[in-house]
Amino acid sequence: LSVYLGSGNLVVKNNRIGLSAGLDYFHDTLYILLEPLVDLRFFDSTLGVGIGVPLRLELFAVRPDDPKDFGFVHAGRFRVQDYARFHDFGKILKYVTYGAKEDNLYVNVGQRYAATLGHGALMRRYAPNIDIDYPRVSAEVDAYNRFGGFELMTNDILEWNMLAGLAFLKPLAFLNEQNVVTRSLSIGVTAATDIPAPQS
Repeated sequence: LSVYLGSGNLVVKNNRIGLSAGLDYFHDTLYILLEPLVDLRFFDSTLGVGIGVPLRLELFAVRPDDPKDFGFVHAGRFRVQDYARFHDFGKILKYVTYGAKEDNLYVNVGQRYAATLGHGALMRRYAPNIDIDYPRVSAEVDAYNRFGGFELMTNDILEWNMLAGLAFLKPLAFLNEQNVVTRSLSIGVTAATDIPAPQS
């Protein structure tokens, strides 16, 4: 599973192309749920890309009050409502990752991994996908060098309502790179906002 908390799905370490299949029942209809899946790794797994296209195909409708739609009448019909809004297309991107947490550059865009800001005092293991019918594609970017750095995170790149960030400087880093104090002493600021959260 993904790092600590945040993914309800398996995350593979190697390249793969596959197909997930199952049954799904809602709105008085039984669907076949098919999802072609692609996971690719590049540059010794430094860069990872995961894509999946969930497709619902009607199998059997249970609507006794409407004989025209009852049974296998529409078997095989694709459920177009799953892709009715622009935000619905976000579910196709499972993840794009570059590097790892604590690397000089770390990028994580997708639905799979939980996000932590800094040491986790303000935000730790945040997972935006708690509603399986409304998948969010979150984004996290961390970058730093010996003089400072930043971390930024949003809960949804297509329809965000939460932003969080951290920035820091190491004012003594230019004096002596070998000294642990001058190398690690940092001054920073961190902030987060959740727009629809209650104000009082």
